[in-house]
Amino acid sequence: MCLRSPGSARKLRQIVCACVIAWCQQDELHAQMETTAALGGTVLGGGMKTPIGGARVMLRHAATGDVFETRANHAGQYLFTGLRPGESLSIRVSAPGYEAADIPEIVLSLGEDRRLDVALSDSADEIVHLETFVVAARREHPQPGSSTALTQREIEERPSIDQTINDYATADPRVTMLDEENSVIAAAGQHHLFNSLQIDGIRLDDGFGLSANGLPSLGNPFSMETIQAVSVDLAPYDVRRSGFTGASINAVTRSGENAFSGSAYYKYANEKFRAKDPSTGQRTRFTDETYGFTLAGQIIRNRLFFFVNWERKERTDPSREASFIPASRALDRIVNIAREKYGIEPGVFFDPGERSQKSDSYMAKLDWRINARHRLSARYSSSYGDNPVYQNYASTTSTSLSSHWYVNSRDLKAWSAQMTSQWHPNFQTEISFANQRYSSDRQPNSRLPQIRVNGVDAADGSGAETLWLGACSTSHLNFLTTKKQQAKISATWLLGRHTIQFGAERVRNDFDNKYLDYAWGHYAFASIDDFESGKISSYIYQYTADGGAPGFAWGYAINTAFLQANWRFFRSLTITTGLRFDYPAMNEAPRENKQVEQTFGVRNDSTIDGVYTFSPRVSFTWMPRNLRKVQVRGGVGIFQGQIPGVWMGNSYINDGMTAFRTTQKPGSVIVDADAQPEGEPSSKRMRVDMMDKDLRMPSLLRGNIAVDFQLPWQRMSASIEWLFSRAEKSLVYRNLNLKEPVAGPDGRPLYGQWEIKTDKYGNVTGIPHITDSQLNHGAFDDVYWLTNADKDKDSSRSSHLTFSLSRPMRNHWSARLAYTRGHATEVSPFTNSSASANFTRRIGINPNSDETGASATEIRDRVIASVTTRFALIRGFNTIMTLTYDGHSGRPYSFTFRNDANGDGQSGNDLFYVPAGRNDPKLYWASKTDEDAFFAYLATNDALRRYAGRIASRNSERSKFQHRLNLSVTQQIPFWRTLRAEVYCTITNLANLLNEKWGRVYQYNSPTISASPMVTTIPKRKCIVIP
Repeated sequence: MCLRSPGSARKLRQIVCACVIAWCQQDELHAQMETTAALGGTVLGGGMKTPIGGARVMLRHAATGDVFETRANHAGQYLFTGLRPGESLSIRVSAPGYEAADIPEIVLSLGEDRRLDVALSDSADEIVHLETFVVAARREHPQPGSSTALTQREIEERPSIDQTINDYATADPRVTMLDEENSVIAAAGQHHLFNSLQIDGIRLDDGFGLSANGLPSLGNPFSMETIQAVSVDLAPYDVRRSGFTGASINAVTRSGENAFSGSAYYKYANEKFRAKDPSTGQRTRFTDETYGFTLAGQIIRNRLFFFVNWERKERTDPSREASFIPASRALDRIVNIAREKYGIEPGVFFDPGERSQKSDSYMAKLDWRINARHRLSARYSSSYGDNPVYQNYASTTSTSLSSHWYVNSRDLKAWSAQMTSQWHPNFQTEISFANQRYSSDRQPNSRLPQIRVNGVDAADGSGAETLWLGACSTSHLNFLTTKKQQAKISATWLLGRHTIQFGAERVRNDFDNKYLDYAWGHYAFASIDDFESGKISSYIYQYTADGGAPGFAWGYAINTAFLQANWRFFRSLTITTGLRFDYPAMNEAPRENKQVEQTFGVRNDSTIDGVYTFSPRVSFTWMPRNLRKVQVRGGVGIFQGQIPGVWMGNSYINDGMTAFRTTQKPGSVIVDADAQPEGEPSSKRMRVDMMDKDLRMPSLLRGNIAVDFQLPWQRMSASIEWLFSRAEKSLVYRNLNLKEPVAGPDGRPLYGQWEIKTDKYGNVTGIPHITDSQLNHGAFDDVYWLTNADKDKDSSRSSHLTFSLSRPMRNHWSARLAYTRGHATEVSPFTNSSASANFTRRIGINPNSDETGASATEIRDRVIASVTTRFALIRGFNTIMTLTYDGHSGRPYSFTFRNDANGDGQSGNDLFYVPAGRNDPKLYWASKTDEDAFFAYLATNDALRRYAGRIASRNSERSKFQHRLNLSVTQQIPFWRTLRAEVYCTITNLANLLNEKWGRVYQYNSPTISASPMVTTIPKRKCIVIP
């Protein structure tokens, strides 16, 4: 960098710094890469007014020695893509007749596209060189959309015990941890199943949709020790990004350098480092260990580099103590009968003591600089874990022998390769390929039918309960394999002052899900005597028509084309427009059940094949010329998500013709799992799940508008941003076999028929619902149809207003503060895997309508703050302390009837009608006792009382506000020569350590399924009169 300096060089040096900082931090190119970063700008001369075409721009990577070179086009524009984030770069710009300019250090963050304009001075002018100028990697406001980025240093300094990627994603104020124990997050009011998780361009989320937190492994699918940077994007307007309606969480792994480096680490925790359980006053025993190593370096200097990692996690928890302990005499008798009469090994009854979960993860990465224009990166990773499950062992009314237990195993393998090429100074390409294989398998301890023996005496004489042996019915056949292949090519063409990007992508998902409960049979006995004599009280066996495993190997592909243009009309205004076209291809269809079409007028073999989506997007960044420290940014566009495979896979398993269930008791007990008697199907009704022929992937219109300020104090920055979304295509299930309803006294629709029972005096004693009277066609059971909500009725939307303030690391400390006010509504929460659960757990008034209510994952208010300080207790060795605060509103919940209020055959999902008073004409009370009990409860509940005379709203209530204070301390210690040790301590919920009453979390665990005090305190539905 140089300027004319006939006078004071010191003064001019200050002017140059101010000018370049303004350009570097405010202007950008607006492309948002998933695994890399980019740098571009304009080379200017003639007093920063004239573009210099043909200027030579050299970019050097300090750690690897890589040197990349390009030439500015006729408009003075240059561009580098595919750059590694979080690492030091330097630039040298030169042109004939001008003095060369040097910028010694630039650091880019993940997904950043930085604009750096460079002004050259005539060769006759006096030169001033900048020696210490640094362009930082903060990416506080790097792009028009809503996002947050974490560098490697920020990842290392953030307090985290479990170290899951979901935990780090909550650094964005619009992403909230809903369940810390299971690492469940919600992004902008969307369930975690609608997020996207990628590492080095590979989607590693739970594409099938069975895990509790969206991760396809036990714990994190990769070690955080391997991560270079993380970005969380809620509205990335780059049309190369898709596959989510919540958040896109991207992680990039570390790479090797010329210098060899490595680390070995060990982390440990047990109950002595944990607070007492507030409900028991005791510490729950556990041990948690994590250990591993990293190693990085060169294979060929300046050309070929490697990075490897191995990590093991072991967590040991005590199994829950058995509430029911059978008498030793009864237990010995059952075991002897099983062995001597039936010739099977039932296992033993014992305290399993410790439940040990183990997982191993591996990662190896190669980076090859083929030449100055072509670079190749390849990565392989693997994760495997086992989790023992002691089924029914700790139930309050039963226990089990070891033959009833099982082990849940998960195996994940993935590889990816990415090649970046610069074919011409104005034309560059990125090509990537990726493959992922995931499998989940239940391994039962025995291959036996499930056996239930009732009437087993308790050791303490408290009564008779149940003992389970044989394989758990849900583990008889339960196996899943998913495969994902990805291929993508994108090109960047620098056209004058503008940039054109285009390309194509193909993502193929294949699923093989084999599931059938009771596939080895189930026998129940009323007593030990019956077990000995072989007198069966009940029998269940489920089988397929052809005797094979149910399910279907199926899959689908999303074929994509995209085009994007970046228009820089003025130096202060940049506009990006783009269009994305997604075309799903699905060749395998469910087996056709012709009776479904004849009955309901729709086919059950429909798929998403050919139901395409156009996603236009536009964004801008404007920096007013007279307000150089103010930036206005924003945009709007269509974002398409994905449908978890299990929701579509239900159509392949439940076609009404594949699986049959019999409850016809055989003459004797058959212990051979493969020779169970079929009998006759106990029900001739067909259970069918299917997709709408016009079903589209979920999508929404999302936009944002933000103003960023560079404050005059402490280099602080502030931002005000509004993020908004409106549903375009929401998902919803409908039950096609429900009868047309009639209006009930409180206005809700009622299905089926009720029987009014009276005593001999004519007094009403009850109004029970007639079983299955809600079904319209007797040949079918529930028929669930996956479709899109009616757009005219669907008012699903969200709004999040965020205020943030940040101070970069300066004078040994940095700080950040953010507050978000949010609101979100939805038609259906879609929190489960089966069609029946997704339909029945949608709380509302009419299950077949598209009524909108408050989102089950809505967080009204959230405040996050952090302070980091760096100093040296030991000279030359850092001491780092980070204190974080996370406070947010509690999860919402609803007031509901505990039983089936509208007669649709489902309990616990009907919103509660609050009586206007004791003389409400819409009510009937089964007894004066019930009436008195209810109004006594109502008098104590202000929240419920405000709905007097009407039906309570969905998710109208909220758990208590939550506070969490976390602290991490790291101390470097000299070890030997270039080796150093680090001792670090992380304390989560620091407030509870200071005072046991602080930091407690009070919330209902299941806010979408009748999680309210009424579940246990309000009588069953005895207060609505049926016409």
